[in-house]
Amino acid sequence: MKPDTVVTAVLAMCLLFLTWAIVQRASDEIARLKQGNSGHNTPAALFQHPAIE
Repeated sequence: MKPDTVVTAVLAMCLLFLTWAIVQRASDEIARLKQGNSGHNTPAALFQHPAIE
């Protein structure tokens, strides 16, 4: 195989992997938002250390 063919194949595989990872992340986020556990409605007091008052 020519070197440029190998480079093109590697770049295509990297692009496919990145696309797959982004789709997985987006679908996980959509599923989490549909469950109502977005995390934005959690009170900030739950994240504070007990000694900080």
